[in-house]
Amino acid sequence: MSMDDDRELLAPLRDLEPPGASTVSVAQAIRDGRRRKAAFAAAAAVMVALVAVGLGLSQRQQLPTAAGRFDVATEVFTVGTAGGFTPSTFETGTDRQIATLVPEKGTTGGATVTVYAAGRFTPSGDQAPDVYGHRARWVGDYSLAFEWGPDAWATITVSGYSDGRARAQHIADSVATDTVPVKLPFTLPKPSWPLTGVRVPAGDRVGDATMIFGAISVTFSTTEPSHGDHSVTVRDQTGRYWVTVDAGTADALTPTVTHLADTVLPVADPGHRSGWTILPWR
Repeated sequence: MSMDDDRELLAPLRDLEPPGASTVSVAQAIRDGRRRKAAFAAAAAVMVALVAVGLGLSQRQQLPTAAGRFDVATEVFTVGTAGGFTPSTFETGTDRQIATLVPEKGTTGGATVTVYAAGRFTPSGDQAPDVYGHRARWVGDYSLAFEWGPDAWATITVSGYSDGRARAQHIADSVATDTVPVKLPFTLPKPSWPLTGVRVPAGDRVGDATMIFGAISVTFSTTEPSHGDHSVTVRDQTGRYWVTVDAGTADALTPTVTHLADTVLPVADPGHRSGWTILPWR
């Protein structure tokens, strides 16, 4: 195509009027875009913060939702060293779990933390400061109750100290979710009675461990226990530990119950919690 042909094609365009000036300000559009971007970033930051707070509450400050009963083979909470006390023993149950605390120094006083399954306990008393944003009440001179879930409460009781309320609040601040399987230093054949609870040393402590079958209990001890008229104590099969079966009453101490003591076997190393077993049946 020649230059003359190009001019002929473009000729009709020469008579067209140029369009009017644009009403859009490029600078203003850039500023508006920046503002929208900043607002979006701020909203995203708020959302991230809310998610982080929610995760923190669910993982640290709230206990798992109960269904009216607990699994006795699982601990559903932990409690730290606080208020001058440190955890000593932990006992599971179907309707509640109990942590017993002892003084960090000396032998005066004590404390307990009891967590109830939903619908098992409803406190009455004066309003107390919230615990992790949940309702709380004073249910005694030195007893604090707080709601950890719908219709589910926990109590903290301190004895032996005039500042028991302040100590109870410190202990409440250390209660946290930590669902952990219970471990035991022994095994035994599964009896016909249902397991209703387990009592073990708290944390990494080593000491007596007990399985509870209603009124009957089996306790594995590292030191010789005292003897009762409704219990039988024998050395385990290694000769290093003691096994006590308590029937609750002398009449209930049948041959079937007493034979249970002879069936208990220790794990390879009962002196270290890392060697305790989750599944005690064999």
